[in-house]
Amino acid sequence: MHKDYLRKSVVADYISGLLEEKRSMGFSYVFEEYLLNEFDNYCIIHGLENPCFDRDFLEEWLKTLPDESPSYHGQRISFIRQLALYMNGLGINAYIPVESVSKGYPVPHFLSSEEINDFFISLDNDTPKVTATYAWRAWNEYRVIFRLLYSCGMRNSEACCLRTEHVALDRGFLEIYHSKGRKDRLVYLTDDMQELLIQYQKYLSDTLGFIPDWFFPSPDPSKHIHKSTLDSRFNRVWSGTQHAARTNKKPTVHSLRHSFVVDRMNSWLESGLSFDEMLPYLSKYLGHSGVEESLYYYHLSEEANIIIRRKDRIIGRVLPEVSKYGA
Repeated sequence: MHKDYLRKSVVADYISGLLEEKRSMGFSYVFEEYLLNEFDNYCIIHGLENPCFDRDFLEEWLKTLPDESPSYHGQRISFIRQLALYMNGLGINAYIPVESVSKGYPVPHFLSSEEINDFFISLDNDTPKVTATYAWRAWNEYRVIFRLLYSCGMRNSEACCLRTEHVALDRGFLEIYHSKGRKDRLVYLTDDMQELLIQYQKYLSDTLGFIPDWFFPSPDPSKHIHKSTLDSRFNRVWSGTQHAARTNKKPTVHSLRHSFVVDRMNSWLESGLSFDEMLPYLSKYLGHSGVEESLYYYHLSEEANIIIRRKDRIIGRVLPEVSKYGA
């Protein structure tokens, strides 16, 4: 649907109100607006005369569309649920969808140490082919934001929507608000990451002539960089590594977060630290609902199994190596 779509249904004002509320809280709500505009058109086509819609009215909307992925289907339902909750808060009796879509949990690609190293080499070498100021500013932003995602295990949406006022470089941490599950937390920086962010902020303010509201601004400094932009650049940088043609499952930006989790846990294992003691801290740091969510990705990592086998000094004595039959 065109970005200049003009909402005309009886729920148009409520959609505008929801968008205004969400954006005042720091959410970009760009893709959400696109789907809400689709719903506005749906309301017009299906002849909704008053905003008090019921379950029957949403029947067609709740169905899976041809060739629609579970993720996209789930988002269509989720955004209308948010709209209905907003409307009910204003006294409008709109049906709140309780339907959910099972998306499953695909096994992510965990980046090895070599892949991580080659990715950042490719990133640093991916210099602009033009002299435009923004092209070079963007290149510097990418070099910083991808390192931030990996070194702190942040979600890409958290980094993209990071406000400058929430970056406490003098104290070495970031303030993350209204993240997944509506959780707030502090993300502490390593010393080298803190120094990199200090240098980056100085570069950004010198280049723009002012300190923008967003720590990672888009070409229009009044807006933040978008997740889809990061996805596109990640794919481009990854394709420039020697590993791109060797892996069956292509990594994504979120693979940096997954790899951070595995790397932290592997370092505990190597150092002999207790998982039971360390996991609650990591879970809180990542913004997970519980330690099970953090452990899920570690259980999928083959590298973890290799380290466990190497570090286990007991199993070799309890279960000695089997000799050949008859030996």
